[in-house]
Amino acid sequence: MTIEEIFNLEPGTGGLHNLLDLHTAFIDEQGRFSLKLKITEQLLNPKGTVHGGVLFSLCDSAVGTYIAFQKKWAVTIDSTIHFYRPALSGDVLTASINERKNGRTISTMLVEVYNGKAQHIADAIFNMYYTKGE
Repeated sequence: MTIEEIFNLEPGTGGLHNLLDLHTAFIDEQGRFSLKLKITEQLLNPKGTVHGGVLFSLCDSAVGTYIAFQKKWAVTIDSTIHFYRPALSGDVLTASINERKNGRTISTMLVEVYNGKAQHIADAIFNMYYTKGE
C-alpha cells in the first residue's frame, strides 16, 4: 500500500514523504506496520552519515501513517529519539511500529529502525493524542 492511498492523496501531492521519496508502507514478517527509506547522498550530514532529522522524520512518518492506516487522526504530544549507530548512503532503513499503549485518547508508539544488515540504528518513542477528526 502507499502513503498516498492511506491518506487519500492524489499521486505527487506535496509533502515531506515526496522529498524523502517515502511512498510504500507494508506489514513486516512480524506483523508490524513498517516504512522503508533508501538513504541517498542528499540525506547525509556533512560527516557523510544520515542526518538525524531524516531518521526522526522517518519515525514520525511511520507513526502518522500507521495511525491514518487505522482510520484515526492524532497529534504528537511528545517524542524522543535515541541514535545507536550511523546509517550510510545506500542503506535501506526499515522503521517498524510497536504499539506500547493503545488508549482511548492517548497511545504510545515505539519505532525501531534497522538497516538492511539487521543493525539497530535508532529507536523513537511517540506519545500521541487522538483528535476527533482531521
